[in-house]
Amino acid sequence: MTKVFKRISEHAIDFLVPSERNGFIPRALGVRSFFYYGFLIFVVAIMLFSPLTKTLPWRVFLANLSQELILTQTNPVRQSVGISPLQVDPLLAEAARMKAEDMIARDYFSHIGPSGELPWKWIEALGYKYAAAGENLAIDFSDPSALVNAWMASPTHAANIQNGVFTDVGIGVAEGVFEGRNTAVVVMFLGSKAKTTVAVVQPSPPPAPLFAPEPPPAPDPVSQPDPVPSPVPVEPTETSQQTVTSVPINTQAVRSDTPTISENNI
Repeated sequence: MTKVFKRISEHAIDFLVPSERNGFIPRALGVRSFFYYGFLIFVVAIMLFSPLTKTLPWRVFLANLSQELILTQTNPVRQSVGISPLQVDPLLAEAARMKAEDMIARDYFSHIGPSGELPWKWIEALGYKYAAAGENLAIDFSDPSALVNAWMASPTHAANIQNGVFTDVGIGVAEGVFEGRNTAVVVMFLGSKAKTTVAVVQPSPPPAPLFAPEPPPAPDPVSQPDPVPSPVPVEPTETSQQTVTSVPINTQAVRSDTPTISENNI
């Protein structure tokens, strides 16, 4: 083990300190070292500035890292007032990233886009079904603690963070040129998912079988009234008087008590 440390220390000295062993030229200043330096700078430049690497996983990792750092400052604030911590939702995180990059690309910093786009456009486009949603924005911050302190100093931003209705969060960070200066914008989307209810539909009972309506019974024959006899005039006499009246007519009305049934009434 001692020999290993001794060799490491000798190589470190040769790399940094001029000596007779390295010809009084540290290896850090050698031609080969400068070749490695140039290659490393080239690779880093491509990773940072090339548009071809905007979708590489390392960018997602950096966004998640910034998100975690901001949440490290945000959730204790909620817990201090008795509210449960926010949970990262992937859809909200992606929506926040897209909104942040859109603000850099189109050079604006606002809740509403240049064409009148509301903040919820980004959430709805990714299929996040929300019952409530909120948005916090920030710009020109590099320290998560200073960022959250600034939000908490603003009543409207603090109200979003301390709103117990919100349970989910997504934070997006984008770096670029805004109004001629290099900066970073931060988008925080807060939300709570809409509860989906499943309606249980009871099966309707089968319809009753249809029967052809029974024909109505034939009406009873109507009896013809008896002919009324003509009164017989009697000439009165002086000794007696007799009044003759007509016989009352024996009438009989017949009606059907059975209603007519049609298929439309079934």
